Order: sequence, then C-alpha cells, then structure tokens
Amino acid sequence: GGVGNLIDRVYYRVWSESTYPYGVRDMVDLSRFGFAVCNFADFFISAGAVMLVFGFIFFDQDAIFPQGKYKVLAQEAMEREEEKQLKKQTEQEKEETLRAQEAQAFQGSQENQEIQEMQQTKEDGNG
Repeated sequence: GGVGNLIDRVYYRVWSESTYPYGVRDMVDLSRFGFAVCNFADFFISAGAVMLVFGFIFFDQDAIFPQGKYKVLAQEAMEREEEKQLKKQTEQEKEETLRAQEAQAFQGSQENQEIQEMQQTKEDGNG
C-alpha cells in the first residue's frame, strides 16, 4: 500500500506546486459513510496495521490472549519458565546448604584447634 502511494506521488510529482490537484490516486469515495476519499493503498495499510495488532494480541506465544495452538505454545513456554525458576531455586538452596556445611566445618575445626591448644597448654603446665 505504501509503495503504491509512493509510486503515485513520484509519478504525479506531488512535491511540485504546479501539480497541486494530483497526488495519490483516490479510487473510492466513502464520504457517504462518514469517511474520506481513500485509495486501495490506504485500505491495505489500515488492514495491515489491524492484522499486526490482532497478531500481537491473539496469535503469538507471547500474545496477551493466545488462541488455539498459540495457547498451547504459551502454556509450554510458561511451564519451561517455571521449571527454570524451580531449578534455579533448587541450585541456590543447595549452594546455601553447602556454604552452611562449610561454615560449620570451619567453626568445628577452629573449636578443635582451640581445644588442642588448651590441652597442649595444660600438658605444658603439668609437665
């Protein structure tokens, strides 16, 4: 539609003031219905915009209101995302548990070292 308008504008030299009454060829008069005089390019541009909006709203896995096979694709994508989040959460919990165990082991080794030092001091004092 846009290319058709461009061709008409170039053919009729719209940029020139001497060709004022011409421009894009208007083929349909819709003034009886409260619309302007339009050409087919205008119809196709408008129809393309409407189809694009409908596509984003209904016909895509990321659509706001997916329909048919797109609804199934959207559900599968949502399930994959939930699994991914669950896996990430599980990995984080494992990591936290491992850190806690390492901290306990380190604290235990420090306590053992302190006990050994105390026993060494006792033995040195007794001996």
